[in-house]
Amino acid sequence: MLNVSARDLSDVVLWGRGTMKPEERENGLYRAGKRCSISSAETILFDYLDRFVDPGSRILDVGCGSGEVAQRIKEKGYEIAALDFSPVAVELARDLGLDCRVADLDTGIPFPDSTFDAVWAGDVIEHVFDPISFLKEIRRVLGPGGSLLCTIPYDLKLTTRLRILFGHSYQEGVYKKYGQYKHHTFFSLPLLRFMFREARLEIQKMRFVIRFPKTKREFISGSWPLIYFAKTMVIRAIGGNKGQGQEK
Repeated sequence: MLNVSARDLSDVVLWGRGTMKPEERENGLYRAGKRCSISSAETILFDYLDRFVDPGSRILDVGCGSGEVAQRIKEKGYEIAALDFSPVAVELARDLGLDCRVADLDTGIPFPDSTFDAVWAGDVIEHVFDPISFLKEIRRVLGPGGSLLCTIPYDLKLTTRLRILFGHSYQEGVYKKYGQYKHHTFFSLPLLRFMFREARLEIQKMRFVIRFPKTKREFISGSWPLIYFAKTMVIRAIGGNKGQGQEK
């Protein structure tokens, strides 16, 4: 993914125009070259997709960005629909041949009940204003036993805990680098589990993307002691009838 920061965008594109709406910021970033490459966490989601969702199933990608992930899902033989709140991102996704539409996820998911066999949410849930309502919407559009495949940042890694202990905001580094902080929710494991219970989504599998401090090397683990070094939680949950969609 091209690293085009929001600060660069505001300096170059919106100088002197005051504050900008979130969709204007994202539109500008996509015009400046932002693209949504597949992350290491999403490679795990593709493993979940292959193992738990039959080819030909209908998948919804919420917060699809420029569409690279949805395109890969389509290439694997699934029927894919996609949503994003940036009109520029949606046009880029449509240029890839995707069924994509503009939608504000804070106002709901614009599809009828039980439309999809799986919902894909890569680094999206932390951005919405009301995650519990959003998770309930995801469950509503899932058919019986349907899968939610999602990645969510783990916000209580060891370095964050130490920063807070010594009097620093957990948001400080991001503000200094990008000039803004776009995540509405600071996720811990207990909070995540509470939200999923409220939405009646049952977590079936969780793995972590691990990165040790001062290194760039990442690896995947399901080991709970390593959670202090976790960067991202990678989750498969099910909605609908509990008797369906069990581990393979």
